[in-house]
Amino acid sequence: MPEPRPIDRLRQVRDAARAGQPLPPDAAEWFAERLDRYEDQAPSGLDLDAAFGLAQRGGSAWWHEEARRQRDVTIRTLRDQYFPDASLDVAVKAIHLLATRYQAASARRDAAKAEADIVADGRRRLIAAALRTGRTFPGQKQLRAILGNPMAD
Repeated sequence: MPEPRPIDRLRQVRDAARAGQPLPPDAAEWFAERLDRYEDQAPSGLDLDAAFGLAQRGGSAWWHEEARRQRDVTIRTLRDQYFPDASLDVAVKAIHLLATRYQAASARRDAAKAEADIVADGRRRLIAAALRTGRTFPGQKQLRAILGNPMAD
């Protein structure tokens, strides 16, 4: 099992604190080590994001990565539910066309609606969900990479 992401560890700490529950020992140790590091190195310029592993040098912010992961999972779900037997190329072209048409015709109108109010077409609902992540909808080349790697994220 892969190591939990730093934001997931912090959420685990938050959830335990909010519930008044003790932290699991591994989460407590992780948190204590990061806070000790911050206290030791803050005078030298270390910030909390870096101390807790949230800031990646040269990388995207954790919230951008999380939104990208959610968008990609939603796109994979779209393929799995509506194009399960299609080849990768056919699925990429079909999803790209759906997204392009949706963005041109419905995205602004649907942005103000609650998810449950979006038309019953599950394909459009998934396209809308991918767009609500705040990440741009990928082009065909990136879609091919996303759909060609179903185990990512």
